[in-house]
Order: sequence, then C-alpha cells, then structure tokens
Amino acid sequence: LRSLDLSWNDLRHAPRRLPRTIRDLALAGNKLKSLAYLEHLDNLECLDISHNQLRSVTAMYPLVLARRSLVELRVSGNVLCRAAPAWRFSLRDLFPSATLLA
Repeated sequence: LRSLDLSWNDLRHAPRRLPRTIRDLALAGNKLKSLAYLEHLDNLECLDISHNQLRSVTAMYPLVLARRSLVELRVSGNVLCRAAPAWRFSLRDLFPSATLLA
C-alpha cells in the first residue's frame, strides 16, 4: 500500500499499525490533535493533515523519523496556523526538505 486517503472521517487519532510502505497519506478534515501512531512511517513523502485540530508544533514530533523522506506537508486550517508566526519557522526546522503548504 503506497497511498491512503482517510480524509473527512471524523478520526480523533491516526490509525494504529499503518503499513510502513505508505508514501502518500491524507488525513485532512478529521479531529486529530496529535500525530501519534505515525512515528513508524519513515517512507512518508506527502502528508495532508490540513483542517484538523493541531494546536502546536509539538503535535508533529511523531513525524521526526519521516523528516528525511517528507517532501510535502499540508497543514492549513489547523489552530497552529492561527498562532504566533513562529510556527512556520519551527516546522521548517523540523522538516527542512518538505514544502509546507499552509
């Protein structure tokens, strides 16, 4: 499995035990407050977590293992995007090779 779209399903948590082979994951429009259970996705290239309930950059920490492979990160519509402007710099530090779409 390389691509999975779980957008707009009212998920409160990312599913556990997603296959490591996933490269494109869409979780937009859910009710996620953290990205727990995604820490093992070290092949992830594109992640859409827009329009969730992510409040801070610390919610992204489980993705640190994917930082080398991640090339696109969609975060618009989350509370963290309305917070202090420093969130964008923090995400760029955390995911230097990813294009941030906010």
